[in-house]
Amino acid sequence: MKKLFIGIALFSFFFLPLTAHEEDHKPGSSEQSKKKIAYTTTINTVVTWPPQALAGVTQSFKVPLMQFDNPLTKDNNINFKVGAELSPISFEGKFGIVWTPIAFLELYTESRIGSGWSIKNLHGIALNEHNAGKSKYIPLNFAKAIYSFSFGGAFQFDIGAVIPNDWTHVIFRTDQYALYRAMSGVKSDTSWVFQADSGTNRNGWKYMSSYIAGYKMPIFLDLIAMKIDVEKKLFNSPKGFNNKKWGEDLFLTTFGPIINFNIKKDYNIMLLAQWYTYPVYKNEAKDDFYQMKVLDTDKKTQVKFYQVGIVFYMNIHR
Repeated sequence: MKKLFIGIALFSFFFLPLTAHEEDHKPGSSEQSKKKIAYTTTINTVVTWPPQALAGVTQSFKVPLMQFDNPLTKDNNINFKVGAELSPISFEGKFGIVWTPIAFLELYTESRIGSGWSIKNLHGIALNEHNAGKSKYIPLNFAKAIYSFSFGGAFQFDIGAVIPNDWTHVIFRTDQYALYRAMSGVKSDTSWVFQADSGTNRNGWKYMSSYIAGYKMPIFLDLIAMKIDVEKKLFNSPKGFNNKKWGEDLFLTTFGPIINFNIKKDYNIMLLAQWYTYPVYKNEAKDDFYQMKVLDTDKKTQVKFYQVGIVFYMNIHR
């Protein structure tokens, strides 16, 4: 479940503004943005198969900053975001800042804190303990919190900004950032579960990146894109272990197409399908504790189907 929630968090924080850029460049919008702060409430709901669900709300306060009479700087701003996300087994609050110093660059940071509860074998928050080679999950039900901090930047480009036309919006975006995530009150070598994931988390840093290439059109089907997410864990090895043994040093990717339908102004439905790379282990058995697994160094990873999903999101401007 974890990759979904990280993906949707990043989707709502970084990708939704990209789909709205065409509105921002309408004649007169730049002049209006210089006169006042823009308030936007974004509401999104996600449903996927295999069954998962998430709902979120984000309030944005976009403040004009360092705007000049130049195509690259006329829309410069700093955007403050506060919001919350709820799933059937977890809750998170978030606060972020996105600074746009020039049209093709964003610098950002985000902090989150949340917790969860268990529904049968679905654990919103739990410990993952080694028990005779198997995983033993200990539900925590609000007894601990998961907190995170990320910072990074994005480069983005729209050919439509160079060749103005409704049909020339070929868009590119890449995000590069660092993410620190931890459970409160546990040691750095403690393994834990959040949002019903595989339980391979420990307190520490990750390198994260994403890449988007797409085509935006002035019709009902207004965006077709390909998105690739890359993750590399930077955790320290537990005492007496080498994390390369179970492939924790590998770069893992999630990728797939995205199709967006603009129902009406500020109301959208997005469809996605995703595949991911998964480490290949020798003699892997169900419920094996992940640190007991042995990576097949000949194959290393394989591609597996991950999920299909539908995202509804709407923007309310004030």
